Amino acid sequence: MKRLSLLLLVSFVATLGAAQTVNLRLIPKQGKTYVYNATTDQTQTGPGGTAMTKQTMSSSYKVVSVNATSTRFNGLISNVKVSGANAAQVQKSLSAMGNVGFVGIYDRRGRAMSLTPTTSSAAGKAMVNALSSMGAGFLGVEFAPGAVKIGSRWNSKIDVSKMLGQLAPGLKTNASSIPVTYVLQSLKGNRAQIGYTINGTMAFTMKQNNMPIKMKTVSTGTVVVDTSTGMPITNYASGRNDIAYGTLRMTQTMKISMKLAGSP
Repeated sequence: MKRLSLLLLVSFVATLGAAQTVNLRLIPKQGKTYVYNATTDQTQTGPGGTAMTKQTMSSSYKVVSVNATSTRFNGLISNVKVSGANAAQVQKSLSAMGNVGFVGIYDRRGRAMSLTPTTSSAAGKAMVNALSSMGAGFLGVEFAPGAVKIGSRWNSKIDVSKMLGQLAPGLKTNASSIPVTYVLQSLKGNRAQIGYTINGTMAFTMKQNNMPIKMKTVSTGTVVVDTSTGMPITNYASGRNDIAYGTLRMTQTMKISMKLAGSP
C-alpha cells in the first residue's frame, strides 16, 4: 500500500512538472546594458561559383526605461567585421557606415513599437529603418499572447520584402509576410528554450528591367531566454535561401550564432 502511495505521489509531481507554465515577457532591468556578440557564416552558390563569408559584430542595449507596457532601449551595433569573398570591398562600406545607433521601444511581448535611428550615416539610417519595417520581435523573438507550457505553439510573421525594399531601392517589392512558428521546448529554472521555424516565399521585380525575382527562405533555430527578464541569452539558427532571377539560380546557406556577453 505504501509503495502504491509513493508511486502515485511521484506520478502526481511529474504531472505538475509537465504542466508547468510561464508567461514570457520582456521586462529587463532598468539601467542595465546587455551586450551580445554574433557570428554569421554564409555560403553562396551561383553561376559565378561558390563564395564563403564570415561576419562578426557586437550589439548593445541599454535599458533606458521600463513601464507597465513597454521597454525603451538605446541600441548600438558596432565592431562589424567581414572576412572571405569580397571582404575588402564590404569592409570598406561598413567602415564608412560606422557604428549604428538607434532608440528602440518594444512592448512586453517583444514586438517593436518603434525603431528610430540616431546614427548620422545614411547607410546606418537605412539599416535601422529596414529592421523596423521587417516587424521582427526583439532580437528575433516574439512571445506568446499568454502563458505557455512545454509543447505550446504560437505564431507571428515578418515582412522581409519591406526590409529588402529599404536596403535595395532597385527592387520593386510587394508586401509578403512570412510566417514564423514558435514552440516552447523546455523550462529549466529561469531558462526557457524556444524553437522557431521561418518558412515562406517572396516575389520581387527589378525596377530597371522588370525582371521577376523569387526567393524561398527556410530557417530553423533555438533561442534561450531568461524567464525573469525576457532577455535572450543565446540564439542559434541555420537557414537557406533559394533565389530565382530570370534563368539564373542562386542558393545561400547561413549559420548564425548570438550570445549574451558573460553568459556561460
